[in-house]
Amino acid sequence: MNVEAIYRFLLQHVAAESYIASHDLSSLEALADRLEDGNNRTEFAGQSSRIPPGKTFLSSAQADDFLKRFQILDQWSDDPRRRGNV
Repeated sequence: MNVEAIYRFLLQHVAAESYIASHDLSSLEALADRLEDGNNRTEFAGQSSRIPPGKTFLSSAQADDFLKRFQILDQWSDDPRRRGNV
């Protein structure tokens, strides 16, 4: 496995950890914002500063790179408050 493959897996993993459910997947700008917030829910991300408290998030350059390489079709929410399919 080379560095490029590891980087692709990193991008995919951070996207999988990001809170994207219930957001517009057709808007690349909104999707990039969610990837930059990472594993911080929108209502908590960047409240005191732009650096989120969670440790899994992408820089704006990484989010742009992810969106050039991959497409998100759907994300299942892990929010315990949800009802039925998201």
